[in-house]
Amino acid sequence: MQMTVYEMTQMMVARGGQSTSKDELIVVRHADTGEISIRSIGEFCHTYVPGEGTHILHDTSLETLSLNKQTGSLEWKPITGVYVHKPASPLKRVTVWS
Repeated sequence: MQMTVYEMTQMMVARGGQSTSKDELIVVRHADTGEISIRSIGEFCHTYVPGEGTHILHDTSLETLSLNKQTGSLEWKPITGVYVHKPASPLKRVTVWS
């Protein structure tokens, strides 16, 4: 059972930061080297927060893909913080298919 949820923030939910489960994969780019990695959000957040809590990233060289709702384009945006917390209600898994 998932006991905590994870969130990466970009300017503290300026783009509508959403919480998710620890196993969701994220794409992280090191802006200074261009190196891209794919890892779970839980692993990424627990690099900065051992349990529950918030950590502000002052080094903004880490970026993630963000959807620009106005243009529909993906953009690299700096990760400014992480937030690990218990969910207000049970998480639901949604499966889509075509």
